[in-house]
Amino acid sequence: MAGKIRVCILDLYPVFRYGLACLIDAQPDFRVDLHTADPKAALSFISNQQPEIVLLDIETPRLRGFEILRRRRLIPAPEVNR
Repeated sequence: MAGKIRVCILDLYPVFRYGLACLIDAQPDFRVDLHTADPKAALSFISNQQPEIVLLDIETPRLRGFEILRRRRLIPAPEVNR
């Protein structure tokens, strides 16, 4: 394989985020390029760097994980029936 698989982690809890990053970085084919609690930083990173794997906390304040996916067009916006 030419390069490592790049990973981005968004989670509110620093101990979980750091522990997960350490476990992933210990794997020979993976590299965590960003682990953050800031959803806007994650969205910017995902948009600019396009990592292969994105692990998102779906309950982050201000900008939820599903909204990040929608903005990146990775999942469709839900239909709203009124």
